Amino acid sequence: MPDIPNVLSLEGRVAVVTGAGRGVGAATARMLARAGAQVALLDRDAAGVTHTAEQIALGGGEALPFTNDITDAFAVERTFDRVVEEWGRLDVLVNNAGILTEASLEELTDEDFQETLDVNLRGAMVCARAAAAHMIQQGSGRILSAASGSTRLGAEGLTAYAAAKAG
Repeated sequence: MPDIPNVLSLEGRVAVVTGAGRGVGAATARMLARAGAQVALLDRDAAGVTHTAEQIALGGGEALPFTNDITDAFAVERTFDRVVEEWGRLDVLVNNAGILTEASLEELTDEDFQETLDVNLRGAMVCARAAAAHMIQQGSGRILSAASGSTRLGAEGLTAYAAAKAG
């Protein structure tokens, strides 16, 4: 991974990144940690968030891995509460978690469509609501939600993904 200069300082800040077990979420979590933030990592993939936490620790950062399904509102609320109990605040939420079921409209099942909406749209709302409760109480915070170019451009086989990310 190329060395990116640290032009952003997040010393003393606490961030939560969903979908932090791999890909964009893991890279975002590492970048936030390099900028000085303490980072809570959420993903359904326990091995993935553990690996990301280990990478952050090797770089001198601090991370807490959590294995969560972001569609479980109670579990998400408990996780955000634990983050605030551990670090005393919550400054940034990066809503990154998402799933992609690639299927033509004719092949897309109702179950696949619903799961994509639940994770990509409802899960983002569940996390934003849990984060906002803490951010409102402390009087500050930022919520960033990842979208996708497929919401405007469209792509073959991405009907459910584009619909959920557009939401």
